[in-house]
Amino acid sequence: MDIRRIMTPVVSTIGEDATVVEAARAMRELRVGDLIVVEEEGGKKRPKGILTDRDIVTHVVAQAADELRRLKVGDVVLTSELVTALPREPIEDVLRRMRGRSIRRVPVVDEVGALIGIVTLDDIIGHLASMLDDAAGTIRSQKARVGA
Repeated sequence: MDIRRIMTPVVSTIGEDATVVEAARAMRELRVGDLIVVEEEGGKKRPKGILTDRDIVTHVVAQAADELRRLKVGDVVLTSELVTALPREPIEDVLRRMRGRSIRRVPVVDEVGALIGIVTLDDIIGHLASMLDDAAGTIRSQKARVGA
């Protein structure tokens, strides 16, 4: 199955020049735990990194308040090499890369690298749980027909 079937096509984004305070406010207003840091190029958004609420808490809050007012999103994004997925990639391949890099979120990009969605570990687990429920239902219905 393709990632496209379980990805979320509406992605919350922010530019690298936004302040961390602006990012935190956006996360609060949008009720999200991450923002994809993008660069606009030719009318398309290209992902450059991911800023998570955890990044803000573990790497920013310890700094003095005056410094926070000047701190930019690009200063905080810790993604050294952003992991992305293509919409037709098998879920298993993306999950394997997520596990290998210990990440929970992957931006989905088109063939030219433009952002088209995001897939999270929660999306994949939800999909797998649904598949297991379908398999269990099949077993139950077979047992009912046989009278077991």
